[in-house]
Amino acid sequence: MNEGEDNSIEFSNKLTDMIITKIPYKEISMELEKAKKSEMPLDWSIIGDNIASEVQSGKNHGFFTQLNIIDFAMQSYDADGERSIQQKFHCQFELAKNYSDQAGLKRKFELYENLVDEATSRLNVESKDDPFYYWVTRPLNRLAQLTQYWKGEEAAEPLWHRLLRLTTVAKEDSLQVISDAAPWFVEKNPHLFSPI
Repeated sequence: MNEGEDNSIEFSNKLTDMIITKIPYKEISMELEKAKKSEMPLDWSIIGDNIASEVQSGKNHGFFTQLNIIDFAMQSYDADGERSIQQKFHCQFELAKNYSDQAGLKRKFELYENLVDEATSRLNVESKDDPFYYWVTRPLNRLAQLTQYWKGEEAAEPLWHRLLRLTTVAKEDSLQVISDAAPWFVEKNPHLFSPI
């Protein structure tokens, strides 16, 4: 194990301990920012993996602690850049799905919107074979449903159009998914749902 790995494991253990002992979020964020700016060699993918492993550990930390674990794993992967972008997107999607529609609604919208934007900017081909296709279409589906519920059909309609266009180009049948979530959209646009 090299110095960077040692430092990374040590730092991720420290951060994880802070999260599970319920140190205030702001203090943990400050610790993370300080580490990003330090000269200490750190491997942010190792840090993200170690923090994320706490979710799979089977320990019951409670709902909000679990959210913070996923959040700080996501931030660690983000610090690693493109090398860990898939892991970051995975954490971000899980975080958005788990945020409350009441107390966390604004954050939930932001996470989905950011994920759709970031994944779209990395999408090379509108195909199921593109690794970013999943990270555009699945969050876009969730975002369309969330928008429809909280802001109404008119606000959600452009999102459903966007999802339908992407899935059609990729030759993925989205009729069932969209008709289950937005039957009004299918009724309004039957001509768009030709067999693939």
